[in-house]
Amino acid sequence: MDFKILNFTIFCVNNVASYLNKSAKDVYHAMQNAGLIDGYIVPCYDVLHSFSKEYIVDDLVSLMRQKGARIVKLFAEQAGLSYEEALGKFYDSTTYDLISNGIADMHCFSDEYLADELLIELGYKQKMT
Repeated sequence: MDFKILNFTIFCVNNVASYLNKSAKDVYHAMQNAGLIDGYIVPCYDVLHSFSKEYIVDDLVSLMRQKGARIVKLFAEQAGLSYEEALGKFYDSTTYDLISNGIADMHCFSDEYLADELLIELGYKQKMT
């Protein structure tokens, strides 16, 4: 990553953090875990940096909000459930409450980790000790 892309990445993180009223640290980790920095911001810099701040923030927030769908997909596949069944269980779970309320920075963890936590919470998998 060169210096101009580094500056743009910081711009993205800080403006999304401001929009969401979250710390830049939390937003950075959430973006990193969602693959948005290395998989979207950096490789798409040439196009993205030409858009307005509002467009960039809306786009990144939209992509970050797809996290729930990715978690439900992983959970459904690993638990052998339909997406509809998995979605209902997800919204009724303690894991969802922790993610949506920002408790223990759960929203910053990877999709795989959170799907695993859901599997353990709902008894589809035993916790490794």
